[in-house]
Amino acid sequence: AITVSDTTMEKAFNLWEEISKDPENWAAYVNRDMAIRDMNQMKREGHEAGLEEGRREGLQQGLQQGLQQGLQQGLQQGLQQGHKDVARKMLKKGMDIKDIVELTGLPIEVIQEIAKEV
Repeated sequence: AITVSDTTMEKAFNLWEEISKDPENWAAYVNRDMAIRDMNQMKREGHEAGLEEGRREGLQQGLQQGLQQGLQQGLQQGLQQGHKDVARKMLKKGMDIKDIVELTGLPIEVIQEIAKEV
């Protein structure tokens, strides 16, 4: 006979007895237990592989994001330089600064700086 002095242990033992009486409950318990064991085993085995894969994915994602940001920034700088070049040519042709601002989209301060160079 098992002597149980702790009420928690007694409740667990009673639950165990209930589960083991019904074949469906017992099968569900066994399946759940096997699933938990399988999951724990997969975690142990996959932990290192998962970490390495996560690092690779993170690095790849970071590189892609960096390249995309760099490309976008380069395009923006190229466009702005192109607008400045056009503004310089417009100033040389004697066009009004307000018209150049409107056509190029550059701030008036930038056009005024370019005008000092021309």
